[in-house]
Amino acid sequence: MADTKQTYEIKLTVECDPVADGHPRDWLDEALKEGNFKYKTITIYGTEITPIDKENPHYKWIKDFK
Repeated sequence: MADTKQTYEIKLTVECDPVADGHPRDWLDEALKEGNFKYKTITIYGTEITPIDKENPHYKWIKDFK
């Protein structure tokens, strides 16, 4: 069976409360893992979802994770 996985770059523009929750860089990773992302964001203003080619040297860092 062929590998049907696709890697995407996702950019979110959101509003949140840094006083109540702290800076997003401090909670984003854990919130995405635990499903709390929707509780930490007030408004999502926009998204950009772009498929990326992991063979492109610009995205070499993705392969470095494996």
